[in-house]
Parts: sequence; C-alpha cells; structure tokens
Amino acid sequence: MKKIRSQTPLEHVAKTAVSDMLTAIPTVELPFEVDDPRLSDWQSIITSERATPVATELDSLAALNYTGGTTGMPKGCEHTQRHMVYTAATATLAGGDQVGANPPVSLVFLPIFWIAGEDFGILVPLVNGGTVVLLNRWDAETTLDAVETYGVTTNSRPPSPRLCRAGGRPVWRCT
Repeated sequence: MKKIRSQTPLEHVAKTAVSDMLTAIPTVELPFEVDDPRLSDWQSIITSERATPVATELDSLAALNYTGGTTGMPKGCEHTQRHMVYTAATATLAGGDQVGANPPVSLVFLPIFWIAGEDFGILVPLVNGGTVVLLNRWDAETTLDAVETYGVTTNSRPPSPRLCRAGGRPVWRCT
C-alpha cells in the first residue's frame, strides 16, 4: 500500500485487529490472538472527532460485493441501502418473524465479506435490533461456549436454525 498510496486520493490508513472489539477478555476461548492494543489505530479512531453527518438516500451505494466468478469472470455487485434493508426485512419475514419483533442474538462464523455472511450474519440481526456474536472461524467448542455464555438464539446460516437442548447442551435444529 505504501508504494501506491501517493497515486490515490486516499488520505488515511488505519490498522485494526479483531481483538480491538473486545471490551474485556471473554470467558470463552478465543479462536484468535489478542493483539497488543498499542499496535492498532482503533483507540484513536473511536476517540476522534465525529464527522459531520451527510444526508444519504436509500438508492445510494452501500456495498460493493464481488462474486467468485463461478459463471465467468468475477464481478462487482452494487448493493444500495434500500436493497440491503429490503433483503434483511424479507429474510426476517421469510423466517416467520415481524421486523424488530424478536431481536436475535446471532452467532456469526460465516465470512462477512461473503454476501450470505453479510446479509444473514450482520444485516438481519442489526435491522432487527439484535446482537451479533462474531467468530472469525468455526470452532465447535467455542461455538457451544458462546451459545451458553451469550444466550445465542440463532446462527448465521440460512435457513435460520433455532436452538434446542439435548443433554443440557444447546444443539442446532433447522426450522
């Protein structure tokens, strides 16, 4: 990035880490290393002066996701804010809930750069006022611990699995 930065309109580069999001060391085993916070720019980002809000329109670009190229060359797919909210709302309705009626605690282990991870893992829970428990990879023991610790009610894969219990431990079943 240092080699090409002068050739771009880029003004700032920030280094962050997954562990920057931790407010305390969790009681569940982490599937990643906790980085030294002095090596991250996160604290300066969250304590910086807030930008002036800019009016947005629902048809403004919200995300640019790239396909894997399974039917040809990979390509960028533009998603508007309206499209993303619509997707989250219709996924909620298709799951049998009204938008905002049952805020989920969603366990997310899908990559969020992937459209299913973004939609089902991030957008659906947030549009519904829910909480996201984000794992950077699948790990069975960490998943079970997170379900018990955070009261997870759903996870990040369609169709929406619901939780039930077997032998005192939560298990998934698809509904």
